[in-house]
Amino acid sequence: MTDLSDPLAPRLGKKSSDLLAAQLDVTTVGGLLRHYPRRYVNRGELTAIAGLEVGEHATLIAQVEKATLREMRARRGTMLQV
Repeated sequence: MTDLSDPLAPRLGKKSSDLLAAQLDVTTVGGLLRHYPRRYVNRGELTAIAGLEVGEHATLIAQVEKATLREMRARRGTMLQV
């Protein structure tokens, strides 16, 4: 059973827990549950991609036509190409 005072590393892994500790100062399960967003994105009306400005936040709706997995040459693993 997990307690709110339990550290995050055994549950999320070292890499993720270190990132949360460094970026958000969250180190426990309870701290993660009590970390609330500071802002919310309000979805607006649909805008053509050509009408967007550099640095502007946007939500896109897209349809994936093709997705393939391929082996990477320089290192182990696969890459999802969409």
